[in-house]
Formats: sequence, structure tokens, C-alpha cells
Amino acid sequence: MVPKEVLAGLVGVHVGVRGVVNKVVILLHGFLGTGDEWIPTMKAISACCRCISIDLPGHGESKIKWRLDGKTNEGASISVELVADVLHKLFSEVTNGKVVVVGYSLGARIALYMAMKYSQKIEGTVLISGSPGIEDDAARSIRSAQDDARAHYLTSQGLQSFLRTWYAGEMWSR
Repeated sequence: MVPKEVLAGLVGVHVGVRGVVNKVVILLHGFLGTGDEWIPTMKAISACCRCISIDLPGHGESKIKWRLDGKTNEGASISVELVADVLHKLFSEVTNGKVVVVGYSLGARIALYMAMKYSQKIEGTVLISGSPGIEDDAARSIRSAQDDARAHYLTSQGLQSFLRTWYAGEMWSR
């Protein structure tokens, strides 16, 4: 039986499961998404594998605990590394064998990191609209500053305002 939620430190991830075959496919969504986005894919492939969709931390029904042991963790942050560690714990609870990890965008970046760090547990990855990051130092600095500005906007203006701005952006206007 796959747990509905896996906790590790400050992070808990919500899990959705379909299929019963031993081959396990883990599905990771992108920024602002949820594991439910994978339901059509899960329906299509669940006859040949067990599909597990994840709500990444801060998305859908997954949780981020800003308090641990009664103390506020003001400096706590969620990183690809932390999420990978939580997912590795989940994989170990789900199967003794290897898994295939499918990731879209943010999920693809996490899948790529996991394939490098936990190669003994990852049979393969499918990366959709993901990359290992920006190679050029100047371009990476610009992107980091943009991400920091977006994070500040989100925390200062609220989710609804952020979503209006995000989905009005160039990426979605094509």
C-alpha cells in the first residue's frame, strides 16, 4: 500500500496512486501544478505500471511545516535537494525495485537531480520542458534575480495577484 502522505522534516508530499503492476512510474508536475494534472496519463498507462502522482511541496494538498519541534523555522527553505530526499524516502516505501520518474518543468528538474543523486533507485527519467539549469553565469544571475522578484511579489501581493500576473506573462500568451 502506498501512503497518502510522506513526511520528512519540514516537508510532506501528497500522493495519488493508480494501477497495481510492479513497475512503478512517478509523475512530477511543474510550478503551480498538482499531481492531478497527470490523471489522464495515469489512466492511459496504469494497465502496464503502477502510477504515482505527487503534489510537490507547497502545491495541491502537500504541506510545508514552518514549525518543527515547537520552534518556528524562519530560515527554512524548500530546495530541489530537500524535495529529492523526501521523494527518495517515498520511493523506498513504495518499492524495493527501481522507479521511472517523469517530470514536467520543475518536476523535470527534480527528476534530473534525482537521477544523478539516487541512480541506484532510478531506472530512467522522462524530462518534459526541463533542463539542468542555465550554464552562462550572467544569464543565471539575471534569472535568479527575476525568481527572487517573483517570490517577493508572491509573498507581498498574495497568490491571486501573482497568478493573474504569472498567467498574463509571455510564456502563456503563445
